[in-house]
Amino acid sequence: MSEVDDVNHPAHYTAGGIECIDAMEAALSPAEFRGFCKGNALKYVWREAHKGGDESLRKAIWYLERAVSRGSREDLSADSLESAEIFPPTVYSLPSEDGVALNSVAHPGAPDDGGFA
Repeated sequence: MSEVDDVNHPAHYTAGGIECIDAMEAALSPAEFRGFCKGNALKYVWREAHKGGDESLRKAIWYLERAVSRGSREDLSADSLESAEIFPPTVYSLPSEDGVALNSVAHPGAPDDGGFA
């Protein structure tokens, strides 16, 4: 019986014969995938003190290592970087029901889903 590995190969992301991370990498440009990995690493570092502890830090490291293993930013094609730099995200503040501002990010050039991510 194989041991469960919630950091490198979580069972809930490996159903269906392909890991979710591999499908995402195939669907994104190299620059987009690098950004995805960096964003996930930030998420896990951010939540470490409140959820996950050391496991969250191991997951952050995993995402950073995955990004680095795919090549440096300088190795990425100019085409894959160009779209990310031409359309920087814009931050909007929206009031919530309790009056606290919610920040949303609109990504120009992204599929139209109402304008907010």
